[in-house]
Amino acid sequence: MNKVKAFLRLTRIEHSIMLIIAITAAELLAYKFPSLIIYIISIISPSIISMASFIINDYYDYDIDKINNKPNPISEGIFSKSFAFNTSIILFIIGSIISLGINIYAFLIASIFSILAFLYSYKLKLLTLLGNAYIALAMAIPFLYAMAVDLNYSSLDLIIFFIIFFSGLGREIHGTIRDIKGDSIRGVKSLPMIIGTKNAAVIASIFYSIAIVLSYTIYLLKPFNNLTYLILISIVNIILIYVNIIFIKENNKKYKLARNLSLSSMAFALIIFLIFAFQV
Repeated sequence: MNKVKAFLRLTRIEHSIMLIIAITAAELLAYKFPSLIIYIISIISPSIISMASFIINDYYDYDIDKINNKPNPISEGIFSKSFAFNTSIILFIIGSIISLGINIYAFLIASIFSILAFLYSYKLKLLTLLGNAYIALAMAIPFLYAMAVDLNYSSLDLIIFFIIFFSGLGREIHGTIRDIKGDSIRGVKSLPMIIGTKNAAVIASIFYSIAIVLSYTIYLLKPFNNLTYLILISIVNIILIYVNIIFIKENNKKYKLARNLSLSSMAFALIIFLIFAFQV
């Protein structure tokens, strides 16, 4: 049982749950919800790839996580590095192959992201902003993936894709500010190391601001054009503004709190999108 819990922690199962919520909302907003079997495949495939992504990331971050004081089941010795590497590769392959049961477009997206996830952990994260952009794209891709699954264009999915991408990009830059000590030792050319933590925080706030503005634009479109959505999304945005203030003020004692708040608020936003998607 302890190893099961450790494996769920290693794969960041909570992110897979958020992914399922995002894909469900996106497919509903695509105005052409798939059959039950296609829907099941469409949430299983990305979830498996997501699990593989976190495992391979912890594999390559074994040393750096110790420096940044970020314990995980690999650094704690619960799972060996070889087990982590082999398991991630197997999951990448399984996740990609399963997507073939949907269509070739879903397979291509799944396969490309499997490769990118591996490359991110291996090398891309060392490059300024490129690694951050990949993670943001990975967070937002369910809303493009849904259109591939449904073979149907949705302006709502496209707008929400950009909302999540820009907020995710801001959140990832905040992460590089928090992890600057370990990143400097590994040789990661993160944005705060190049322009300073203050300037990086300002740039992150710009990305968050774009996401906040976009979140209000869909108020003009059905089914989001009601006061309830406006109130709920404003709660999310207020939290994100507070998170930005923490980083701009360089209040490092609250970085962990800010990180948790940003994740919780983005999860809440996904739930909001899902609730209103059922009204399509």
